[in-house]
Amino acid sequence: MFYPVKLVAVFTEPIGLFFVLVVVGLLLRMRGRIVGGTVVLFFGMGMLWTLSLPIVANNLVLELERKIPPQSLNAVPQAAAIVVLGGSLDLPMPGGRLVPEMVEASDRILHAFRLFQAKKAPIIIISGGNTPWSQSLLTEAVASRNLLMEWGTPESAVIIEEKSANTYENTIFTKNILVENQLSPILL
Repeated sequence: MFYPVKLVAVFTEPIGLFFVLVVVGLLLRMRGRIVGGTVVLFFGMGMLWTLSLPIVANNLVLELERKIPPQSLNAVPQAAAIVVLGGSLDLPMPGGRLVPEMVEASDRILHAFRLFQAKKAPIIIISGGNTPWSQSLLTEAVASRNLLMEWGTPESAVIIEEKSANTYENTIFTKNILVENQLSPILL
């Protein structure tokens, strides 16, 4: 299921949908449906342009973030574990990056570290393997654990799950760890 899910995601994101509409528009124009093809092309360009505007993109993200308002560390309840799902780092690559690089979702690791430092949970579980096409020598879970240890988190406080290749697998394999170790409730 990994490849079909990734393929569907590519074509349902704005840039992928734009390219689908461009191809459809060009095919329509090649088949003599000039007006219909042109409408599809302009719709695709308008959609991409509109969704790319900072005011639109930022408001869409803000609407999602409003559903769960931020809390101060003091307001966060105690838990048995802190769970960090994958997608937090760009991994080292042979002949390329020597160390992991932080990306937009790296706040997951940073916030897990802050929660651990505030003693909100004694364990951090990091989920993240490699995609089938990854050339990295490390899994994301190992790279994240190494970063947490660099910041002062003891290795004994970190459990890693490094078999997963996507978010769905992150949740399944992490749930297994939580059940096996009877860890509940969690902070995600």
